[in-house]
Amino acid sequence: MVPEHTDESTSGSIQRSHGASGFLPWLLLAFVVRAIYLISHGGIVSDDSASYLRIANNLATHGAYSLDPAGAVPTIRFAPIYPVVLAGLQLVGLTPVVAVVWLQIVADALAAGLVWVLASRVAPRRWANAAAALYALHPGAIMASVSVLTETLFTALVLTAATCIATRRGAFHGPRLAVAGALLAVAALCRPIGMLYIAVFAGVLAMTFRPAAVARAMLLVATSAIVIAPWSWRSSVLAGQLVPIQAAGPVLFYVPTRMDWDQRDQAALWPAFAQDEAYGRLFAQARSPREMVAADAVGRRLILQNIRERPVAYLRARAKAIPYLVLTSFDSFFGRSKAFGTALAERDWISLAAKLTAMVVFCIVPLVLAAAGAARRPHSETSALALALWTTTFLVHLPMWIEPRFWLPVVPFVLITAAHAGARRRVEGRIQKRDGAGLAV
Repeated sequence: MVPEHTDESTSGSIQRSHGASGFLPWLLLAFVVRAIYLISHGGIVSDDSASYLRIANNLATHGAYSLDPAGAVPTIRFAPIYPVVLAGLQLVGLTPVVAVVWLQIVADALAAGLVWVLASRVAPRRWANAAAALYALHPGAIMASVSVLTETLFTALVLTAATCIATRRGAFHGPRLAVAGALLAVAALCRPIGMLYIAVFAGVLAMTFRPAAVARAMLLVATSAIVIAPWSWRSSVLAGQLVPIQAAGPVLFYVPTRMDWDQRDQAALWPAFAQDEAYGRLFAQARSPREMVAADAVGRRLILQNIRERPVAYLRARAKAIPYLVLTSFDSFFGRSKAFGTALAERDWISLAAKLTAMVVFCIVPLVLAAAGAARRPHSETSALALALWTTTFLVHLPMWIEPRFWLPVVPFVLITAAHAGARRRVEGRIQKRDGAGLAV
């Protein structure tokens, strides 16, 4: 059981007075690092970016949420928040690509500060500093902040919602719970996995025996539902069936079932999908919402069919792919292109050492510490929430196509769990030395 809204360590070394004292330095460091990277490398635009920008332009010029050049055909292929943000920037006279990356730099700098705030509630100050430093300097987070993609805004929204809940005064505090619910709804309208996060937040809030527990969870869910409902209604009416956020979800589950495709070669993977007669062409040709949901139905059927035909090969392929979700050497950030095998074969020890260092510092060490934290019973609502978010995200992505950026929104929560694990080991060691017994904290 998670204790009712308590974040103090049993060691007494965690003080609520930490609250905001360490927030600003990490925010400023993260902002400076990201600004330097943007100035030196420029913004990053991908195929998804082009789709967001096309919808945004249609919103600004035609008032239509559409991928169609003339804005005549509505779309349900993408969640709405990111294109709406881009359209808003365009309407006020800013260049969307430039303005949104600066907005994201500010949002991700805020995220670094919030990592410190949340970590300081479950770990001593030096562990909170380490967590915030790792996020402020995280290559994946830096690169995402200058990319015209949804991850950075989504991460900031979820972290802000978590902070609203963790820093509320009293067990209930309706206004903060309502704000957190609204923020999570906006996050879900940015990336649909946010719908699952609403359930995770509600589950943690309800995980006590106090009478107000269910009421807290219900308030959060109700607020989220109110915010999401208008968009869900619009999409569902257009599609002729229930569409909570967007269509096109089956693609990420279908592609891994094609074991004949190289899942790591994106340059060949997506052209192969586009030429796939069974599903890819139907998906590419779908224009209207009803055509989109019809293509999705075919995709769902083929997912099950492909798995049934080769279950062992599918599980083997998944086992090989999953490590790439959480482990990376950040080659794109550092401008490297050599794989580990190539660097080793060529005896390029400098490249090999750089790749290993980045992976160990930003992936392996946080994951090992977070795993240690997961093995211990969380002692507060904050640590329970952090643990639930990243473990749920990992499980959800097991059957999905893997890309390291999908893991980025929960990197802050991995770091918070890692800080908590380190702090608890320190406390246990001190108690054992003092009392001569292995007492649980």
